[in-house]
Amino acid sequence: MFCPKPERKGPPFPWCEDCPEHCSLDCVPDSCRAQVISIGGGTTSTGVLAHLGIFAGAILLVHRTAPLGGPVLIEAQGSTVAVGRGLARQVMVRLLA
Repeated sequence: MFCPKPERKGPPFPWCEDCPEHCSLDCVPDSCRAQVISIGGGTTSTGVLAHLGIFAGAILLVHRTAPLGGPVLIEAQGSTVAVGRGLARQVMVRLLA
């Protein structure tokens, strides 16, 4: 199960046609694990995510993605946190088996 390629205007991340297992955090299917590859955005968003346990190399478990543009409920570093959809779009991940 891989993330669909959503229609976007501009980066934060270029989509890799050769690596369909790479996607942003907001399109990871429910109950899937993913490893953070990189984080886009400025120092503020990077700092906020780091305080939540989301940084390059971190392993995340996506519990649920709320419908209609709601937050993504994830487990990071033993804590369950809700990340807004806009912030989740800045986190590039690799899906894990």
